[in-house]
Amino acid sequence: MELLDIIGLNIEPSTDVSRGLHYLNVGERTPDSNMKWCGAHRDHSVLTALAPAVYVKDGQRIAAPEDSGLFVRGVHIKEVPLNAILFQMGETAELLTNGKVTATEHWVQKAFGCERLTFVTFMAPKADLVINSTCESYKDRFQSGMTYRQFEEATFKKYY
Repeated sequence: MELLDIIGLNIEPSTDVSRGLHYLNVGERTPDSNMKWCGAHRDHSVLTALAPAVYVKDGQRIAAPEDSGLFVRGVHIKEVPLNAILFQMGETAELLTNGKVTATEHWVQKAFGCERLTFVTFMAPKADLVINSTCESYKDRFQSGMTYRQFEEATFKKYY
């Protein structure tokens, strides 16, 4: 008998992805500096869980520099307690709800002279889930009746 049978867990394969995000120190700001570590986008998953960022300079943790970090739909998300988890809706949630839920547009603004560290989990349906949707927000890479895997592949092809 397997351990999963003994403890009664039903764990199925998942397309969820978790990763640590390390935004490197980009040095000091100059007049022609690109202000974004990560440009405006929406995650293609269903839901994204995001740990609050930690900033480090010369090996020491520092307070979040002013005007840096996560921006959601143009609003700077500041002062997030370290024991909190942030959630953002993804494009697949928008498709599954026929647009009743809107994917969260967000970006990360640079913090010059230090590093930014966080951890994220992109929660997604099974790869073979068929998505039937009347939502037209992503018609450049989605057609009703596609599987999640097909939508993901079309998204990667477009952006990567």
